[in-house]
Amino acid sequence: MNKHYFLASLEYHLAPMPEPRRSEIVKEYEDYFAYGIQAGRAEEEILQELGDPVARASAILNKSWSTEYRPYSDARGGYADSTYDASDASQGTYSASPGYDAGPGYAAAAPWSPPAPRSDFARKLGVLVLLGFLNMILLPIIASLWAALLGFGAGALGAIAAPLAAGLDWFMNGEFFPAKLFIAFGATGIGILMAVAFYYLAKAWIHVNSLYFKWNVHLWRGRN
Repeated sequence: MNKHYFLASLEYHLAPMPEPRRSEIVKEYEDYFAYGIQAGRAEEEILQELGDPVARASAILNKSWSTEYRPYSDARGGYADSTYDASDASQGTYSASPGYDAGPGYAAAAPWSPPAPRSDFARKLGVLVLLGFLNMILLPIIASLWAALLGFGAGALGAIAAPLAAGLDWFMNGEFFPAKLFIAFGATGIGILMAVAFYYLAKAWIHVNSLYFKWNVHLWRGRN
């Protein structure tokens, strides 16, 4: 069972409850999932806390005539004048206190089954065309920026290695020029600064690329 199954089952079994109250309750549970996930909780943990949607809908219907029911009030849906059998939670059973009136118009809902999945072909085809055109424009730009960034990094590495090049020139030609060595060490300092700048630029650019890739995947999959 996932969040969508829970919410759809809850809404189905709240059918005896008139609108707009039914939609308000379902929206409250939807927000409860959103806030929990935003706070770092796993969807499975929230589902385990809320329990069986059939039992929860029964509890809401039994109490809706006298008490406002919220997902934040009680993880198991229990009240002072009602009993919830945890051993029967997987079977979706709820028993009210003796003599408790479920309220006017209450009728047990028929067994619920999840709706058949809808074809997502048309949406994915449209997204594929959109991403195709978009990436035809952006991917060459991204590749060019990567090339420029790597060229900058290579320049930083070359500047850092300038004293080594000066020493190699001295060894090969047998001539030593102090000015060349001074310039080489100056280039090394500049190269170190370039290397630091390259590190932060590369880190930021990798993050931007990661966000762009995730956006492509999210757009392809659609809303979860």
